[in-house]
Amino acid sequence: MSDALWAARLGDALDHTSMMADILGGVLEVAANIAITALATAAVVAATGITVATGGLGCFLLGAVVGTIVGLAMSKTGADKGLSNLCESFSNALFPPTVQATI
Repeated sequence: MSDALWAARLGDALDHTSMMADILGGVLEVAANIAITALATAAVVAATGITVATGGLGCFLLGAVVGTIVGLAMSKTGADKGLSNLCESFSNALFPPTVQATI
């Protein structure tokens, strides 16, 4: 049997992330996803020339399609979890968890 599972014991501290760390982590994650989707959309637009052909209107539809594909690809490869963990660890480094109570 593994030693990895430990039960909480009397006197153990309960750490909680700060509200600022949660907010910053969420903002960073959204910003990173928007940037990734924008870069992928820009690459596809540059490759196809659809924006010029439709007077700029095709960009919205193409952006939605590319955004969906990028989201699905990130989900399948696990890149979304890695991005989440990166943003969470960065925000926790800036606003570290604090002891809120003891058992």
